Amino acid sequence: MQTVNSSDRSGYESLLRVYRESDLSQEKTRILGALASCPDPNITLEVLNFILSPQVRSQDAIFGLASHEGCETAWTWLKEKWEIILETYGSGYLITRFVSAIVSPFSSFDKAKEVKDFFST
Repeated sequence: MQTVNSSDRSGYESLLRVYRESDLSQEKTRILGALASCPDPNITLEVLNFILSPQVRSQDAIFGLASHEGCETAWTWLKEKWEIILETYGSGYLITRFVSAIVSPFSSFDKAKEVKDFFST
């Protein structure tokens, strides 16, 4: 599977095109994972916003979230888009998986406190 790197925006656009043309759910989830692997924060933001679009099934969104490369960008994005994310994913298991996919790469006590503080408010 092709990945997206910071020096090749065409890789992102190519994968996005394949995603849109594919009818196979398994192929789409693999592509979401590849899209999430980009270290470029601008592309990561585009991927995250794409995940909230009607083009991505809610149960597939987590495949585009779990990324060590973009975890800081994803965390900032989640905080900014929290109300929209709540409206989209509700209060069931999907929202739990959504949040877990974004915060699970964190490994410091400071980040754990930041996450706890955010969800305590």
